[in-house]
Amino acid sequence: MGNTNALELQADQDSPTNPGCLSVVSASLDEVDPPMSADAFIDGLLELMRYPVDALAERVLKSVEVTDHGPDSFTVKVLLDGKALSSWGYGREDNCDRVRTWKKVTVDRAQKLVITEDYVMEAAPVFGEWADKAEDKEAVNACHVKMLAEPTRIESWLLQGGQRVSSQDLASGLQEWVNRIVSSYQSVANAKVKVAIGPSKKEPGQKSVLSQAIDDHVYYETYFSTMVKMTKEELSKPPGAVVDDVNDSEFVISIPEPETDKIKTKWVVKHSEATGDMSICVQNEEGQVMDQFFRHLHKDPVVLESWSAGQDGARREPSSRFVLQIQKEVNNTIDKATSWF
Repeated sequence: MGNTNALELQADQDSPTNPGCLSVVSASLDEVDPPMSADAFIDGLLELMRYPVDALAERVLKSVEVTDHGPDSFTVKVLLDGKALSSWGYGREDNCDRVRTWKKVTVDRAQKLVITEDYVMEAAPVFGEWADKAEDKEAVNACHVKMLAEPTRIESWLLQGGQRVSSQDLASGLQEWVNRIVSSYQSVANAKVKVAIGPSKKEPGQKSVLSQAIDDHVYYETYFSTMVKMTKEELSKPPGAVVDDVNDSEFVISIPEPETDKIKTKWVVKHSEATGDMSICVQNEEGQVMDQFFRHLHKDPVVLESWSAGQDGARREPSSRFVLQIQKEVNNTIDKATSWF
């Protein structure tokens, strides 16, 4: 559940590619552990662009449509469910769906250049466009990501309204994407135990995210108790969080609104080492189920199986974002379980 170190981005730097212009420029990817090549970063960027959905958007996700135009070009459209948005208090009266992301991605591998043309504004405070207003007739901006050599770095700039943009706002927006790409690369490259999407061992006919065997690194009991402890630590990080240990197999973490101290979100966590099950249920202030996450630790061999479900309890298709989350979680749990500290 933790984060790796960020690769710093600097706004308004002299452009190595276009003299006389300004760009956002990163620190060296050669310093990443292990070092990350330009091609590896581009591959990670393209994978992320094919599923540009964060954890919050995934809770109200309706569809991700990817249309390939050739080996190096595709369009991706992310649609949020209008009814689900309304249940969270962010919808429209008629429950209209919202286009969170709609972009065309083109890569020039010879130039090591990726261009993404957006048809809706992704950044705050807009966060996309209502489905009955969104259209792909004209791009609202075009983001360029150029890989530099010696040392390997990222250069980026935005073309918007005929103007070149390299501001701190752009750098901050790109930082989240860069962190996710580098973090994913490191998680896989440094993993003691890898995870992948596969057939569920818990519920045949379903798909889950499953780890490789953990036995060579930690015992079943140690992994399970550490997983529960780390879950409690992670969920109780928000300021003002209140932890209620209901009993030995359940705890509730309440998150208040900073302005009113009114409880806005509750995390209800139930766990049983005997069965290997842990469930995390997200509830709103009225006790309505908003999201659900599940872990099951199998014995002989020790394998972690993970999946998530929506408000109605229906399983979600495992996403690349969820795979990365579990990849980090498994290896962070192993590290914590085998640490002296």
